Amino acid sequence: MSVIRDVEFSHEALPPLATLEREWRTLEAVARPSFFTSWQWIGTLLAAVPPAHRPHLLRGAARGETVGLALLGAGIIRRRHGLVRSRALYLNETGDRRFDSITIEHNGILAPVGQEAAVFDSAIAWFADLGDVADELYISGSVRRLSETIVEGRGLGRSETALPSYSLDLGLLSSSGGELYPVLSGNARQQLRRALRHFESYGPLQLSAAATTATEWI
Repeated sequence: MSVIRDVEFSHEALPPLATLEREWRTLEAVARPSFFTSWQWIGTLLAAVPPAHRPHLLRGAARGETVGLALLGAGIIRRRHGLVRSRALYLNETGDRRFDSITIEHNGILAPVGQEAAVFDSAIAWFADLGDVADELYISGSVRRLSETIVEGRGLGRSETALPSYSLDLGLLSSSGGELYPVLSGNARQQLRRALRHFESYGPLQLSAAATTATEWI
């Protein structure tokens, strides 16, 4: 597949969720989305957020065909002792801390396989051309580096915040039969035992597998 050229972006009102789901899943079928750019995350986010606080839709099109989809929230940032008032856009977030507290990861724009970089760079160029419409674009939880050509060539500034990512090789648990203690530090084992004793003071701890997705605990 040749690289998509001349992607035009538009900032649109959010369509009915059923309509957006069909569009999103259609594009998702030719994409390789992370969980956080799949409809599983996006649809759940939109269903959970009150309609008045839902973000708008960012659509990228080439030759009349949709090749990029993302949500675009908006907000006002006040900083530097209230002297600077910045109009911000948020990729796949609402822009309201009350609804963005469940942090997105592996963030990006849904695009066909092999076209992600071209679509993403086109979106940054689109933002650069907004002029007085917005001052900042926040892309939380992204592992994609912004193109130096796009950033510097468009006169944009950039600020990045790196956060650690924690993981555990579950293969290490095979020799212990799934027991966590052998792979934890002494301090972590002590804290875990302390936490277990605390919660056991309220009654025996039990772990049960849900029989169905609709299982609820009362």
